[in-house]
Amino acid sequence: MAYSEKGSKDLKNNRKANKRGGHMSKKYNESKVAILLSIDRSEHMVSQVLAADTKAEITLHLQPYITEGSVLCSDGAHAYKDIAKVTQCAHKRLISTQQRVIDKDYHIQTVNGAIAHFKD
Repeated sequence: MAYSEKGSKDLKNNRKANKRGGHMSKKYNESKVAILLSIDRSEHMVSQVLAADTKAEITLHLQPYITEGSVLCSDGAHAYKDIAKVTQCAHKRLISTQQRVIDKDYHIQTVNGAIAHFKD
């Protein structure tokens, strides 16, 4: 998500003001904040602001919530493969451009919907 200090009484960085009409780059840069969002079928949600979008940060914040024998459905990021190995859970990788559902049960559409609501 875009980094914002909207509502802050004192700004923490001395950046130039954003001008109207421009759009922010979709690629990760210093003006964005990495957020980990995870949800299970019972709609228990984990949302954490990450210091950086790295495998170590994702593992630190997500691993405590995954139990042995569960199924982890994720996008194509390699960090989730390592978490699945450590927690000894099944891992279903869904790369959205290739497939949306595996075995008619496993998908990440719930998370995609939660992300859309989170951004709103």
